[in-house]
Amino acid sequence: MKNLILAGIFMCAFVAQAEAPRAAETTETILKNASIKAEKEHKNILVMFHASWCGWCHKLDDFLEKSEPGKKVAAQFVTVHITVMENDEHKSDENAGGMELLTKLGGDKSGIPYYAIMDSKQKTLITSNPNKDKPGNIGYPAAADEIAHFMKMLKMGAPKLAEADRKAAEAWLTETGKKLGG
Repeated sequence: MKNLILAGIFMCAFVAQAEAPRAAETTETILKNASIKAEKEHKNILVMFHASWCGWCHKLDDFLEKSEPGKKVAAQFVTVHITVMENDEHKSDENAGGMELLTKLGGDKSGIPYYAIMDSKQKTLITSNPNKDKPGNIGYPAAADEIAHFMKMLKMGAPKLAEADRKAAEAWLTETGKKLGG
């Protein structure tokens, strides 16, 4: 009987531990790991600030993960996601230090998705804010001026991306932007 009780207690503890929410990785750890990988692979880091509720964030991920031009763009980077601005239900998914980094990069008043390209030493090369003098953000690039800034970001942050692939990404974004009303 004692063994049965102990087994029951052990199982309850195991299930409770398995169901306990895990703390999200810190921004510092995410960037450290990305820097190591970027250095090894001779790439820059694409830091994307997002949240579960952000439809435009999901559209940007879909471009980079599902479209052929986007996959070629994404292959040029070590891409990391920093979760910020979550709703109460997903607050535990936020990465500690994420809002501080977003503020440092000038995106705290600009909405998400906000993103930056950094070199492997975490030096910021360019952000999705086309206006250095005031808050701003292209978010998901759908309008012509947003796409133009995104192409500038690629030229600066992904110099090995073939011109044909850059033009294919621009064409894809332009066509999709028209459908989205951009």
